[in-house]
Amino acid sequence: MSRKLVITGSTGFVGRHFLKRLNNEFEVQTLDLRKQNVSELDFSGVDAILHLAALVHQMRGAPPDAYFQVNTILTRDLALAAKNAGVKHFVFMSTAHVFNDQSSLENKPIAYDENSPCLPIGPYAKSKWQAENILRELEDPSFVVSIVRPPLIYGPGAKGNLVSLAKLVKIAPCLPFLFDTNQRSLVGIDNLTDFLFQVLEKKTSGTFLPQDEKPVSLREMTEYLSAAQQRKIVLCRPPKIFLKMLFWLRPQITGRLFGSLILNSSKTNRELGYQPRVSTKEGFSLMMNEKNL
Repeated sequence: MSRKLVITGSTGFVGRHFLKRLNNEFEVQTLDLRKQNVSELDFSGVDAILHLAALVHQMRGAPPDAYFQVNTILTRDLALAAKNAGVKHFVFMSTAHVFNDQSSLENKPIAYDENSPCLPIGPYAKSKWQAENILRELEDPSFVVSIVRPPLIYGPGAKGNLVSLAKLVKIAPCLPFLFDTNQRSLVGIDNLTDFLFQVLEKKTSGTFLPQDEKPVSLREMTEYLSAAQQRKIVLCRPPKIFLKMLFWLRPQITGRLFGSLILNSSKTNRELGYQPRVSTKEGFSLMMNEKNL
């Protein structure tokens, strides 16, 4: 008999791909927490909850309180209702930005592992971190909590900085991205959905770090994106003064392009018996097949 799984955020990027990946592993019920009140939900007979719903970074900004209401308070209320109803497993989609929301421009960046101290910056990362702490307090042997902290997620239908970079690579003949001293952990959507299935299957308590096989530099990302589009692009090395000026003018964008954010997921992979099946280069090719790119 298949296990009963409740999914929140099923219309989001990760949720849509997760549902496509489903076979007969679970009997699935989806929840729209924008329309359904947690206090009115019935979790009788539910084995696990995959909580994907969240308020993520808003391009036009959002009040800080909005992040905490959605990402912290709503998560707490959902987990309490689930625990009281006898749900055995709660999987929470957090973010790698709880470690530090600012990318490092240092030549020797820190590789964060599952036990690294967290210093979240900004309301999105802080709200996720607070939700993690609440869930740990609620956890007991009969209510297992799995916290998943993905880095930047990409794939067909994704939005965000990587898609903006892909579009830039598509039109620019030359870019100052011959830069390989930085490293960024990424996770393709196919790898992430595989990972979530593994977490649900293992029902293991703890914090888990999904990522592709290895981090990549800005140079590698640009080369993979140009190869996926069958384009030749000239890359030049950015002068140090250019980077300093750009970082002074636009620190957030510069940090995400030229900075590093690395995860060490060796412990995660051992505990879950997980191995990414899609390389970053293959994942970029799948993403670039989207008609809107």
